[in-house]
Amino acid sequence: MCNHEICTGCQILLKPSKQPRESKYFLQLADAFFQLAALNSAAGNSDAALELDEQVLSIRRKFLPAFHIQIGESIHNLAHSYFDLGRYDEALNLRTEELAIFQHSLPTSDPRIAECMEQLALTYSALGQAEDALRCDLAVLKLKRQNNEEHHSEIIDALINLSTSYLELGEWAQAIPCLQEALSSQRATLQPNDEDIRKTMMQLVELHIQGNEIAAALQMQQKVLEFCCLHLAQGSVETILATRTLAKLRRDMGSPKEAHRLNVEVAEMCNARIESLLQETFWKKYVAAISGE
Repeated sequence: MCNHEICTGCQILLKPSKQPRESKYFLQLADAFFQLAALNSAAGNSDAALELDEQVLSIRRKFLPAFHIQIGESIHNLAHSYFDLGRYDEALNLRTEELAIFQHSLPTSDPRIAECMEQLALTYSALGQAEDALRCDLAVLKLKRQNNEEHHSEIIDALINLSTSYLELGEWAQAIPCLQEALSSQRATLQPNDEDIRKTMMQLVELHIQGNEIAAALQMQQKVLEFCCLHLAQGSVETILATRTLAKLRRDMGSPKEAHRLNVEVAEMCNARIESLLQETFWKKYVAAISGE
């Protein structure tokens, strides 16, 4: 938070000065504010973080060259604060400047450039500018392919983000290959029971349904159910929901008998789950009673 002494000190910045000692002092002050702003942001104190970030940027703009990395870092944090407060237009202007600084001062392999583009895409998306968000996500994927090995988690994340941008434009047919590649990489690098694999498969099911590709949706949903049966607890909520979705798809494909069989399984699993919960509740009450709680 900014108190009277800090405010008074910061007013000196309005007076031109090129004294090395004064420059060093204020840059050290900016570094301290920078750390304090990060702590406030992590604690959810967005207003306090914003005030500090604004002071940091003001100091660094005065004493550092225009394309200095520390100015880019200050802009990054301030844009984050604006975004958290829903001030998307201001965040967008800062993100654009941040990207210009990083592209000017850093090698293309530096991850901060791709991160800035990702944040720029999120800001465009928040402003409803889906085409600009897509342009940024395409650039991010290109950078991450250049800077990482095949199947790297950074590439997987970029593919999933790109699929979201395509969906915002209603281009589900373009989103599907992105998720298919992401799923292939997840299977190549993650443990077979990793929850991210199930989530990506479920997203693909939804996309196939949106595109009226019921056969493809049915095939993928079968894999979702197999995942649940292999890696999750018997009768889990995820397994019940996966079975119910598969039943609906079977019905849509003209297999009412198979759909009925699956719905019977859903009912049996639900009944078993209810019975288990009732027994658990009974034993908890029983133990509490005999222990005098």
